[in-house]
Amino acid sequence: MQKIQFQRHDIEFDSKGTTCRGWYYQPVTSEDKTPSSACILMAHGLGGTVDSGLSPYAERFASSGFHVIVFDYRYFGKSDGMPRQLLTVANQLEDWRFAIDYARSMPQLHPKQIGLWGTSFSGGHVVTIAAQDNRIKAICAQNPMLDGMASVKLLAKHAGLLHVIKLCLSGIHDIIKRKLGMPPVTVPVVGTSGQLSAISNTQFYDDYIGMASETWVNSMTAGVTVTLPFYRPISYANKISCKVLLQPCMLDSVASASSALTLASKLGPLATLCPLTGMDHFDLYEGEGFEETVTEQVRFFTRSLFSPS
Repeated sequence: MQKIQFQRHDIEFDSKGTTCRGWYYQPVTSEDKTPSSACILMAHGLGGTVDSGLSPYAERFASSGFHVIVFDYRYFGKSDGMPRQLLTVANQLEDWRFAIDYARSMPQLHPKQIGLWGTSFSGGHVVTIAAQDNRIKAICAQNPMLDGMASVKLLAKHAGLLHVIKLCLSGIHDIIKRKLGMPPVTVPVVGTSGQLSAISNTQFYDDYIGMASETWVNSMTAGVTVTLPFYRPISYANKISCKVLLQPCMLDSVASASSALTLASKLGPLATLCPLTGMDHFDLYEGEGFEETVTEQVRFFTRSLFSPS
């Protein structure tokens, strides 16, 4: 496929009174070619920001002819909101909804040609949003977190039950302090093996730091560790009506690959399942893993989004 030139613009939109910011990748086409009106919306996984690993995906989509919007959740990155690093599922899902509304308001985009892309934690978010918004035409979820309890069990398996208990105690402490109007309790998003963090693995720490920007903050409020077991995007399977690309890492020690296989089975012909054999959670952001995942994603979105019907 011939690569298309694109321009990147700073954007911002309101999410329930808080300004979220990100980038808009706009394909530039010649005068004799009708520009695409299909758009892919993207946001990061647990504690991530747009400048930490999302650009290569956005650029590949834009060079394939898609409009692309990537954004930071409120309280993170370039977006507003206090306290900083506050992470709740409800807030992030609201940000997705307002980002979709923003995209649908853009005159150059077709409201029926909107696709969502999520990775890890946001891989679950796009499943949840698609179940609630039947105008979404297609979603891609790579290494998706689809079952919070399954992820907690994986953490206990690899980091130990004591680690999980300590995280939950920190989470309860955080919730109580914020209820009382006090500063939150935070934990690192990713840490070395044995460090109290949401993801405790030295190799994963090196991988995450390697793709993170210099301004990325390795911190999140601990309260989400208490609510995570009850967040199960997989439970919305029977409400999804759009095309879904699932790319589970079959050796994933953070997000359950079996949950993705179960979701694919529940979705039937709506699902395109592309298991990433031999890959763990962070193996798909660079190198061969990236090429394998993004190549299939471009194919999927091309099939799914370029028709306005």
